[in-house]
Parts: sequence; structure tokens; C-alpha cells
Amino acid sequence: MGILTAPVSTKRMMALTRTLAQSQAAGIDIIRAIELHRATRPRPAISGLCADAADRLRSGHTLEQAFSARAGAFPPDFIAALATGDRAGRLAEVFQHLEALYEERIALRRAIIRQLVYPICVLIAAMYIIPAWAAAMQTSEDLGAFAKQYAWSLRWDVVYGACIIGVAFVLLRLGLGRNILAPALLFLWPLGSILRKFALARVYQSAALLMQSGIPNAEAVALAAPTCGNRLLAHKFMRAVPALSAGTPFTEAIHAHVRIPALQLPLLQAAEHSGTLDTILATVARDLNQEARHPALLFVSILELLVIVGLGLFILPGFI
Repeated sequence: MGILTAPVSTKRMMALTRTLAQSQAAGIDIIRAIELHRATRPRPAISGLCADAADRLRSGHTLEQAFSARAGAFPPDFIAALATGDRAGRLAEVFQHLEALYEERIALRRAIIRQLVYPICVLIAAMYIIPAWAAAMQTSEDLGAFAKQYAWSLRWDVVYGACIIGVAFVLLRLGLGRNILAPALLFLWPLGSILRKFALARVYQSAALLMQSGIPNAEAVALAAPTCGNRLLAHKFMRAVPALSAGTPFTEAIHAHVRIPALQLPLLQAAEHSGTLDTILATVARDLNQEARHPALLFVSILELLVIVGLGLFILPGFI
């Protein structure tokens, strides 16, 4: 991803996948569906990307090739899911799954912002507003003149803050979040367990769709692995592909590289012996999503509490 490449936001990805899912359910051709979305979303960025994708599809490119032509514009898990749906011939289900995924991400992000707004406001007040007001009350200066002088004294704080934001922006555009932060978060308790369940659910859902279309286990896992959205987990799933190609049972090959939760392991083993692995994989994917959703919301609430406690420890010494 280049520094100047603007990726499509999660909100716009949700709108795009919703349009494509509804169009597929109505039997509308994929190129026509993209054009419909382009007509209803007049923003130049997304309109140009949709026009380029439609032109490439008319030229004979696959869905994966059409949407991945603009490097960094669309999320990697979206591109991987397109390849999965195209190969399985079940694009409608893939688009519905992606729509739900992006909607869930937006809801979780809004919950985090909503929980952290108050502590951040308190922090700003404790560090800047309250000290300035207290100093103004202790002087005989005009309040307006004091406010201007105090604002000027904060100029370097503003400069440092802008530099930090700029560096973070550049690093994220260069792939720091996808290549380093996302894999590292898997080892951060309790967030790692939550992210792992969400990622496993996406892989299982994609693999189930492929298997139900008659695609062999090894190829299904190879196509489904990138949909997890985490490079480290995707690499671990890919390491199981040679064993699957050699005829190793699905659960044995996957569990050797990616730990399957204890509750799901015997269920998948029994399903594999009974020939219902594809159906049970889809069921396990739904269960994992449900299991991860509640702890995710609980984690956000605990995070707010920790921030408030931290603020108390930071502010309290100033009043003693």
C-alpha cells in the first residue's frame, strides 16, 4: 500500500457489499450491480474504483483481479473472500457474510469510541484546561490576554502531537497495522483470544462454502486462509495445506498448526467421520462469532474502566 493510496473505509465497504449482496439475490449481473452502486454512491473515490473494476470485468478479468488492480484500495480479506465466492459459485452468500462482518466492525469501533470519549475529555481537562483556569484565577491579568498567552505556550505540544499523528499515519499506510500490529495483537490477552475467534470464524465460513461446492479440502483451506485478515494466522493455515493434499484428515492437519478450541475439536472430528464437515464448519463459524462478540463488548467496558482508574492515579497527586 502506498502512502498516498486512500483505502476504502469500512463504512463504504459495508455499503458496497450490501449492494452486491442484494443484487446477487435479485439475480442482477455483477457488472450491472457494480454500476448500480457507482450510480448511487457519487463520491469520486469509490465511483472511480467501481468503474475501473467494471471495466476490468468486461475485459475478462476475474473478480479478484478486477478489485485488486488498485493496490491497497480494497481490504485484503475482501479480495480473498471474492476469490472464495467466485471459485465456489456462491457470491451472494459471501457478500452477505462480508456485509455482516463490516457492520460488526463498525459497531465495535463505535462502541470503543463511545466508551473512551469521556475519559479522554477528562484527561484533556486535567492536563490543560483546569491548570490554565487555576493559573488565571491566581493572577490579576485580563482573562482574554491570559488565554492568548497560554494558547501560545502550548504551540509545541500541538506541533509534537501533529508529528506523532503524521508518523502514525505514514506507518499505517505502509502496512504497519496489517503486517506487525495485527499479528502482535494475537499474543495480547484478552484481546488475542477474541481476535483469534473472529479470524477462525471467517476462515471456517469461507472453507465451508468452498467444500459445499465440491472443492477439495486442501484447495478450500488455501483459498479461505487469507480471508482471516491476519497474516500470521493465514500463514499457519497455509502450512496445513501440504498435509491436507497428502490426505491427512482436516482436523489433524489444521490442529497441528492452528489450535482449534477444545469445544469445537471433537465436533469437527465427528463431522469429518460422518461426512458433514462442510455443514458443521459453517455452524462452528457462527458459534465462534457469537462467542467472540460478548467478550469484545466486555473488553471495551473494562478498557473504559481502566482508563478512568489511570486518569484518577494521574490526577490525584496534583490535589494532594
